[in-house]
Amino acid sequence: MECNYLQALDGDCDSSHLNFLHKIFKPDGRHGFLRYEDQSPDFEIDQMEFGFRVAAIRKIAPDKRYVRLSQFVMPFIGCVPVGREVDGELDGFKAVYQVPADDHHTWRYDFFFKWSKPMTKDDSSKRDFVGADYRKLRNLSNNYLQDRQMQKTVNFTGIEEFLNQDACATESMGPIVDRTKEHLGASDSYVIQIRRFLLKAVKDLQAGKQPPGLVYDAAQADFARIRCDVAYLPPNVSWRTFFNDKVTGA
Repeated sequence: MECNYLQALDGDCDSSHLNFLHKIFKPDGRHGFLRYEDQSPDFEIDQMEFGFRVAAIRKIAPDKRYVRLSQFVMPFIGCVPVGREVDGELDGFKAVYQVPADDHHTWRYDFFFKWSKPMTKDDSSKRDFVGADYRKLRNLSNNYLQDRQMQKTVNFTGIEEFLNQDACATESMGPIVDRTKEHLGASDSYVIQIRRFLLKAVKDLQAGKQPPGLVYDAAQADFARIRCDVAYLPPNVSWRTFFNDKVTGA
């Protein structure tokens, strides 16, 4: 990524951009939620010992909500509910490590897995999008090979694949965006929480305090709660109870 790591992390921690940046005009069974009429999800955010979990809640019918659960794990990991839905269940998810290379460049590592079976090379859709030097084939220098006709008929950006669409939005702001010119709103609540959390961690470390998320005792190394998922729930069912029961097997 040709930008500072925090810009890339911001994108991983923003569920509201999905309905706009990744909007698809043609039917796509893999991404049906992008066509839901409720394009402004409500966010409910819980601070955890390792970072945050956030539920993006979309109303898709009077008696049904679509809930997507994401996670932020210290210090630079965004876990997002990406994967194929099978009978309303998400088969695995993705963890994205946005690792600073320097102030202006980021190494991005995408880790995928499935609940149903081991991953194979055939399951990866990302290998074909980078060259031998791991630079994206669609990048800032070639305008991400944007296709204006495709933009009219296929998707919002005219750019192929979510990874490249994200990169366009992230990198085109410049290597380090001037955040004094931002106008953050309600849909940015998760991003705001992450930034505050990171700033506090830096200040605590400078004061000699231990940063959050460190584990020294193997008995405490159970991260089952770091789990992304989706669910279709009626209004009277708590997403917290639903997902906690799935983690504990209740």
